[in-house]
Amino acid sequence: MKMRRICGLLLAVASTPTLLGAEESVLTRLENYDAPRYPADTAITREAYDARMPRVDRVPATLTDTFVCDLVTTMVRTLDLRGVSIGGLREDHVRRALQVYLQREWTKVPGYRPWTHWNFVNGLTDRDREQLVREVASYTRAKRVACPE
Repeated sequence: MKMRRICGLLLAVASTPTLLGAEESVLTRLENYDAPRYPADTAITREAYDARMPRVDRVPATLTDTFVCDLVTTMVRTLDLRGVSIGGLREDHVRRALQVYLQREWTKVPGYRPWTHWNFVNGLTDRDREQLVREVASYTRAKRVACPE
């Protein structure tokens, strides 16, 4: 009986997607991403997300939702895109928003967590960023994201 349990456990572990070489979700990495220390040479000592965190009603529900909200803010404020719907972001809009993170200094990127998200996006490979585009678009179609003001 014990041997059967052990074999079943080994089979279950061996068949998990990460061990079989399936792509790891780039978007889920964000939930555990540890950004470099916030710059001490700025007038602001922490990100807006951290300042608002004591009042959880003033921040998105998850760190992934926070990233999505920051992308939408970038689409609307920086890129001046019209007709952006958080209920199903288009891949080309997500791609353009990510380019803002690559082309601007973090202080010129709007949002709750510009320092963290700027470092995250700039630390990805081109392949990972393209996967992130697809994952964000899919995530917004599947989940209702709320962006508190």
